[in-house]
Amino acid sequence: MARPNLRSRIVTGTFTLPAVAAFVALLWLVHGVLDGKFWAGLGATAVITYLLVELNNRNALLRIRSRMMGCTFLVLYSALPFLHDWDVGYIVAGSLLMSYFTLFASYGESRNSGRIFYAFAFVGLSSLFYPPYALVALAFFVSMLFQLRILTVRNFWASLFGYVLPYWLVGAWHLWQGDFMVWVASLLQSWHFALPHLAELPAHVLGAFVVVAGLTFIAMIHYKNTAYNDKIKVRMFFYTIITVEVLLLLGCVFLSSDHDILLRLLALNSAPLLAHHLSLARGRGSDIWFYTSLCIIIALGIFNYFGLWSNLFNFS
Repeated sequence: MARPNLRSRIVTGTFTLPAVAAFVALLWLVHGVLDGKFWAGLGATAVITYLLVELNNRNALLRIRSRMMGCTFLVLYSALPFLHDWDVGYIVAGSLLMSYFTLFASYGESRNSGRIFYAFAFVGLSSLFYPPYALVALAFFVSMLFQLRILTVRNFWASLFGYVLPYWLVGAWHLWQGDFMVWVASLLQSWHFALPHLAELPAHVLGAFVVVAGLTFIAMIHYKNTAYNDKIKVRMFFYTIITVEVLLLLGCVFLSSDHDILLRLLALNSAPLLAHHLSLARGRGSDIWFYTSLCIIIALGIFNYFGLWSNLFNFS
């Protein structure tokens, strides 16, 4: 039997995730030893990492015993220090994962309306903090119709009631307080689609988007060509993640002013796709691409931590 190479040991190693987590924690503290927002952000990142690992464990997304989904997220996210402060984007990111848990759990179940209800309730709750996130509900409807094939009349109403429930509760509170129309106006102001203007984007944001989107695009192409290796259930789950990924990429383009929230969501949603690609790709160049991808992410982190983007290009 052939001895596993370094890449295989990294991908399947028991200590890979603890080692990556320890390194990321030390790296995190470079900027936030005395900053409460950084400590909160570190804690939220740890929770999200655990949820990613658990999502893989429950659904066997990687076909092998590996914690690469959590490792990939940590490595990628650690290269984006401008996202490390605590803000509502962490709530939205966590809600996306919880929606995946409940939506995937409904696949193959005969009585799954309750799970659908909770999946869309998480979407509705997150859209209270970031209203454009409501478009994720459309991506879930597409997935339920074409990938998961669980969109029935009963599930449609369950999803609708689940999405509306947070609005009904918060709206009732604002109606009681007498500022209902002010609350509605604040929600509507968050919808501001516009064509992207490179001159208005910070260089580090544009660079981060290019790297994350580029690596994920390659991972999606790889999955399209190798999806037959996965079970049908796993394929449907990844197609759902890809549907949301396309939506997030469009959001980063047309809602570029909200780059902090959208880049955090993009990094989170890209982690399963990148982990699948980097863990399971085969061929002569797969090992080289694994290390090349790692070097690209490390280079992204160096540019972000040391503010080198202005030395490379500047659109302003």
